[in-house]
Amino acid sequence: MKEIKYKEAKEYLREYQVLFFKAERVKASLEELKRVAYTPNTTSIIAMNCSARETQNEFNKKHLNDLINDILDLESKYINKLNTLNNKMESIDKMISKLLSNTQKKIVLLKYIGNERFEKIAVDLKISYRQVLRINDKALSKIQNEIIRKERT
Repeated sequence: MKEIKYKEAKEYLREYQVLFFKAERVKASLEELKRVAYTPNTTSIIAMNCSARETQNEFNKKHLNDLINDILDLESKYINKLNTLNNKMESIDKMISKLLSNTQKKIVLLKYIGNERFEKIAVDLKISYRQVLRINDKALSKIQNEIIRKERT
């Protein structure tokens, strides 16, 4: 019964983990894009692919400008995606901070974002396994109630 009752709360908390990894991938892609774009070899590779009748000067005016515009567009898209992910993560952080006690926050973050087992959390926090489960249930209940309250408004 509790598994069903807290399903939305658990999914909400696990979404944070997914968002975090997506943000990390977007950051890595953005860094790779910058690294490749600003490497001197990038322009020479593109220059070699130009038709023989184009002069280097024509290439520099036409293709390099196109490349720079494409890079700037991609960079803008990555930054927008990163901002969206960060905003969602921030809203989850705010809810957790607003609703939960320090111990509840630690348990929720370790369990649903850090993928820790309850046994390890109990050892790390120096409290009993049963107490960790009770605190977790209370935290999930608070989050679930807040999700329901937000859906009604």
